Amino acid sequence: MKAVQAFRPRSEPSGQHSWGCSRLNLCFPVVVTSGELYYVDGESKDPHPEDIDWVTVERDIEMESLAGIFNMDVVTYPALRHYLESRVLPFCNEVSAAVANDPWVLAPPEQTPDINLIW
Repeated sequence: MKAVQAFRPRSEPSGQHSWGCSRLNLCFPVVVTSGELYYVDGESKDPHPEDIDWVTVERDIEMESLAGIFNMDVVTYPALRHYLESRVLPFCNEVSAAVANDPWVLAPPEQTPDINLIW
């Protein structure tokens, strides 16, 4: 849990926000393991372990300071480059294209400028 708390976004000082900046940070919760990774379909009539390179897992966390359902990927070290190139970078490129098309697309509605006032 220390890692989750250490990388939790810091709140910004009152009256300041990052919308409209030329930088956007994307964070991906990933655990990289040097060990082997297996998937077992528990609903299968004949469950057997399958060797896999990565998997998305879900964790329900209930603490005083942090609560919710969190997803993270677990990736084997040998597959890390392929994982980044096939899963993370395409997502980053999609986000980049969306923001280039509309810089306010990710801003909360209350912080989106009224286009009618600008024109």
